[in-house]
Amino acid sequence: MGSDEKGSAAAGARARAAAHRSFRKFARFLSLSQAHEEPKEDHVRRTLIGGLLGGIVMIAWFVVADAALGLKRSVDMKTLPNERIVYAFLAENIVEPGRYVCNPELLPEQRFPGDAPIFAVDFSGLDHDDAGQEMFLGLAVALLACIAGAWLLANSSRRILSRYGSRVLFLAMIGLVVAVLSMAARFGISAYSFGDALALAGHDFAAWVVAGLAVARVVRASGE
Repeated sequence: MGSDEKGSAAAGARARAAAHRSFRKFARFLSLSQAHEEPKEDHVRRTLIGGLLGGIVMIAWFVVADAALGLKRSVDMKTLPNERIVYAFLAENIVEPGRYVCNPELLPEQRFPGDAPIFAVDFSGLDHDDAGQEMFLGLAVALLACIAGAWLLANSSRRILSRYGSRVLFLAMIGLVVAVLSMAARFGISAYSFGDALALAGHDFAAWVVAGLAVARVVRASGE
């Protein structure tokens, strides 16, 4: 066999060896990818379980913070010195559901005094017997909100999903956005004061943080 033939044979052997190594690397890559790929059914199940668990924890937070400690009640249900007199006047004059605003008397130049307060009264038409409707609606909203948060987390990047702290932070950021938007909606001339709107926003943000601690335990990267 001549030197040229030997060189060609050696080059062919090297090429086959290189191709074999490349094939093995590719096969190993596919096997690793398949190992980290979660079946769709498991993905959906994990998201739903995480969302429901987060909703239960959020509801528990509301029970402790509002029912036991009265945090939201201290903002939403302030008492009046002459409550019975005010109640009788409102019951007599407000008979249709709606939002009512009571302004001061106009000045001679047909404008309101700049330093006079504005009062707002909300009447939904419901009474104490209908309180259960509001409670069940609040429970449904909490569960749906946490399921939506779990779905957003489940579809985030693997970098976020691979670390518990990053998953909690992701859900906390959702809560921060919700809190800021709700604060902007609550604060106004005939609405909540800035301090009360800020307190309620903090209340909502804390609910998302404690719910996120639970959701992040369930919704995580596949293979963990």
